[in-house]
Amino acid sequence: MMQTFFKHLLRTPTIVLLLAALTMTISASAQKSEKDKLQNKKKNLEQEISNTNSLLEQTKKAKQTSLNQLALVEGQIKNQQQMVGLIQEEVVGINKEMSALIDNIKSLQRELDLLKKEYIDMIYFSYLTRSSHNRMMFLFASENINEAYQRYRYLQEYANSRKRQAELIVAKQEDIKQSILKLDEIKSKKFNLLKQQESEVHKLNTQKKEKNKTVQELKTQEQTLKNNIKKKQKEAEKLQSQIEQLILKEIKEADKKTNTTKVAGTSMPMTTAELEISKGFSGNKGKMPWPVDNGVVTAKFGEHPHPVLAGIKVKNNGIDITTKSGAQAQAVFEGSVSAVFTLPNGSKAVIIRHGEFLTVYTNLVSIKVKKDDIVSASSTLGSVYTDPSDNTTIFHFEVWKEKTLENPEYWLRKR
Repeated sequence: MMQTFFKHLLRTPTIVLLLAALTMTISASAQKSEKDKLQNKKKNLEQEISNTNSLLEQTKKAKQTSLNQLALVEGQIKNQQQMVGLIQEEVVGINKEMSALIDNIKSLQRELDLLKKEYIDMIYFSYLTRSSHNRMMFLFASENINEAYQRYRYLQEYANSRKRQAELIVAKQEDIKQSILKLDEIKSKKFNLLKQQESEVHKLNTQKKEKNKTVQELKTQEQTLKNNIKKKQKEAEKLQSQIEQLILKEIKEADKKTNTTKVAGTSMPMTTAELEISKGFSGNKGKMPWPVDNGVVTAKFGEHPHPVLAGIKVKNNGIDITTKSGAQAQAVFEGSVSAVFTLPNGSKAVIIRHGEFLTVYTNLVSIKVKKDDIVSASSTLGSVYTDPSDNTTIFHFEVWKEKTLENPEYWLRKR
């Protein structure tokens, strides 16, 4: 009987499966990575919401509601919707984490039950071999000298094994205790997140009401809005004409030079240095710094329906970025200043050439560069103009590939 019991005891598992532990570690690592990404998104969005709120407060000081104010409100609604979505995503992640913890606690409990059973078996075996006579019988029951030696060593280590088994039981109980504490902590976090989600939904509904109110106020300014559209359209057409004339002029001048090369697919002959800059500009698509440090895109590239006037479309050759008063415009890439000129509204514009590419910075004052200056990325070009009539600071930015307009947001890095 003792021989059968001994063989059974040697076959009993005493260590948690390593493969299961490894799987849990990898899963926990992946969850942490996703959680970190989500937290970074949330942090960036919170910063954008804060910036937009600040800009909104600035525009509300004006006596009259403006389209820019409406654009900021719409942007904030979009931000709040994204925030609600991120919180919901975080809650889903927490639910998964809670489920995994509950499964882990159950698994730990099963392991604890197994350790306790093994410990009981050890105690029983110790009872059976408590006398020297029984220990001798246990040794003599061996089938060969090798097994007898193994049993002898086993008896020597048995006291230590019992002690280690007791320590394993205590450690496993502590693991269960810590897992339960962590579960309680996560439940509390989930409760706080749900409260935050409720608050963000309330803000979202408030902003939607504000948008409706702003639209109604703007509808009373229909003729003013139409006049502004015509004015801006003329300014855009003049700017576009000046850029196209500048490109043609530079092509003619480059044709006269002996050290330039015309690359297939381009009409602008370039020097070796200009070719390198052009390649560098192209290779940094989606990675370039923003032309102003802080700001919100309030008018996107391309043709869009007017936000207030039905049946009317507006076209934007670049993007408009609403920023804070005193903001500085910066070059997005190295190049040479092709032109500095005054727009019909009295503000200044700077055009920088980067090989076959051009970047355009408008609505500036206090220009800090001049024609033919060589600039690097992030070089200060001038201050953005603040309109005293509505207290807004709107910067306009364009990207051209020779005579073709590009969407500037595709070239700038994600915030």
